[in-house]
Amino acid sequence: MKLLVFSLLFVGVLLLGCSSQQSPSPTAQGSPSIDPQTGALIMDVDDHGIYPDTVYFAAGEHAKLLLRVSAKNVYFGGVGFKGELFTLDVPIGEQKLVEFTMPDKDVSFITLWPANQVKKADGWIKVRK
Repeated sequence: MKLLVFSLLFVGVLLLGCSSQQSPSPTAQGSPSIDPQTGALIMDVDDHGIYPDTVYFAAGEHAKLLLRVSAKNVYFGGVGFKGELFTLDVPIGEQKLVEFTMPDKDVSFITLWPANQVKKADGWIKVRK
């Protein structure tokens, strides 16, 4: 009987812990949303990932990305972005618009904690074919 109670408690704690690690995001599945004010593709970000983690633009296109940092599940210092096309820090709960001309090759960027440069996630900006 004690083993059964312990097993049920263990499974319950395990399930509770797993569900708290997930970061729901409206853009985590499928295509990215478009910001109606700027026309930018939206990438939502927290300490667990980038949603969606890949966006596509045509080579030579004037590209706009709205990087939105969640107010939850984020280190108090916000999120840093570092890559070939842009490098910036975005405070917790805020957003920044980045604009660039899409090169003729796929590029990547990372998110990190600004204070200590610990890498959190990978993102991709790919050429639409």
